[in-house]
This record gives sequence, structure tokens and C-alpha cells, in this order.
Amino acid sequence: MFDYQSHLKVKHPGCVGKKRPFTEDGKLLMNRSRQSCSVCGTRTPVKLSCFCCAKVLCGNCRVSSASEFAMVIGNKRGICKSCLDLVLLEDQESSSEYESESGDNLEEITSEDEERMSSSEAHTGLPSNNWKQSYFASLVADNIKLVYLKKSLVEELMKEQPDCWERKVVGSFVRIKTDSGDYSKTNFHQLVEVQGIIRKGSNSEVFLQVLSNYVPRDIPVSQLSDCNFTEEECEDLRKEVANCHLLRRPTVFEFEHKERELHEDITKHWIRRELMRLQNCVDWANEKGRRAELDEYLDQRELLKQACEQERLLKQVPHVIVEVMS
Repeated sequence: MFDYQSHLKVKHPGCVGKKRPFTEDGKLLMNRSRQSCSVCGTRTPVKLSCFCCAKVLCGNCRVSSASEFAMVIGNKRGICKSCLDLVLLEDQESSSEYESESGDNLEEITSEDEERMSSSEAHTGLPSNNWKQSYFASLVADNIKLVYLKKSLVEELMKEQPDCWERKVVGSFVRIKTDSGDYSKTNFHQLVEVQGIIRKGSNSEVFLQVLSNYVPRDIPVSQLSDCNFTEEECEDLRKEVANCHLLRRPTVFEFEHKERELHEDITKHWIRRELMRLQNCVDWANEKGRRAELDEYLDQRELLKQACEQERLLKQVPHVIVEVMS
């Protein structure tokens, strides 16, 4: 696979005089001498490159266009949208062959929403195995909470999962303070998607790269919010995605992938914090003599402490809500 003037071409190794595949021992057999940024054309050190083709991004374009990449290796290698479409096409063709053999069997994750979507595909002309890549995930609170990371959870991932925390955080949503100079915003906080991670200074402090008010910003982890987001902040996010061409609406496929990646971490983090909250409620009700409320808090706390209840929550993976296009 190679590109010429932004046009991707794919050839068999034998057709271009190669006897081996384009990868060997995990290394690309590809001429990547062209180091000009594929977006702005600037010759500069590469900050993000495609695993399959010659597309590269410089430091400035990395933030604004990182959402066009699916991260694969660390924070510098990924698959660009064009190559990802080819990968998904191959996966779709494989799925079609499987579906023709397995009849009407549905995947375990298929929900009632998906069944209704499948039943309407006859009117849209989309094949049943392609809709997750074709439909957008709705940017509503029930979806956002599936991939929303609080500051304390990001810090836990950095400490406890040093080998994979960057991959998990990139593509998630975090809550930051609104720029004080942005008078168009009525809320004090806003939701943003993490598009990259960099380190600065002599102590290599970690910064999350985001787009805020259409401007790239580097946000230190210490400045992330550790509270829940609001419905008003979701509405601001929907408006910003609709008005900014640099922000890409995530598909159902992308949202489900990130949800599966984060579900266990988010659920365990919620269980720990909920047990702390319930303990505080127990202490308060006991101090105030609120017997009825005390019994209710005790029942909730004891239920959540049970291993079977925690296991149920971990296995209970919510379905992504599909955006209904007007």
C-alpha cells in the first residue's frame, strides 16, 4: 500500500516485484523518506504516522487531525481513516460470508435499538453488517458517560496501567474548565475529546491534547474535573461538533470499541467511589438519627459490597444510542 498525491493505491507484493509481505518482524517495508506533513506540507519531525500508508502529521496538525486516526501503537502510530475504511471493508466482507452461513443469528451485543435499525435498513439501502460504521453515536449523556474519565480515574490508569493507559485515554472524553476569555460559553466547564498526549518540562508532566473553542489546548491532568458532567455541557458539545469541521462525530463502531476498552475501569472506579459515598451517608444518617434513611443506606452499601453484585455490574455493558438524523 502506498500513496501518490494523496491517492491511496493497493497492489499485491508480487505485482511490484516483492516476494515478501509489506511487514516483516513487525517492521514496515515501506519508503517513508517523505517527511512532509500530509495536511499542511511542512517538512518537520513526524509526530503521528499511519501504520499502513505514508500519511504523516506534524506537531500542529497532529492535534487538529488526530481524530482521523485510530491509534495502534503507543501515541505516535495509528491507522488513518482511508486505511481504516479498507480494513473495515475487509472485515465487512468476512462478516457477510459468516452471516450467509449462520443465517439470522445475532451478535450478543445486539440491542432492541439495533434490531429496529436493522429493520429500517431496507429503506436506507445499507447492508446489515455495515450500519455500525455508517451510523453516528448520539452525543447524549447516556453515551458520553460510557467513555467519560474523571481526573482520579486518569491518575489511577497512569499509575496502575503504565503500558496501556495512553491508548485508553486517547479517544475518551474529559471535563475541563471553560476558557475564561470565551464569552460565548455560559457554562463554567465543558466536555472535550482527548486527541493526544504529550509530556512537557524537565519533569515530563503529562498534558492531554484537546480542541476547546476550535483551538488546540494542552491540559495538564491535574486540571481535569473529578465531578460528573451536566446535560447542559452535553448540549454545548453537540453544538460544537456540529459547527466545527475539526471535530468528527464518532460512529457507533468507534464508541462501542472505546466503551469495551474502558467499561471495567470505569465500573470499578464507580464502585469504589459509591461505597465511599454510601459510607458518608450512613455516618450522616446515624449522626442525625434518621433511622429510615440509615437502613436504606446500609442496605445499598451491603448490596454493593457483594461480589455477585459487582460481577453483575461488570458484565452489564450498556448499548450505544444511535443518533437519529433529521
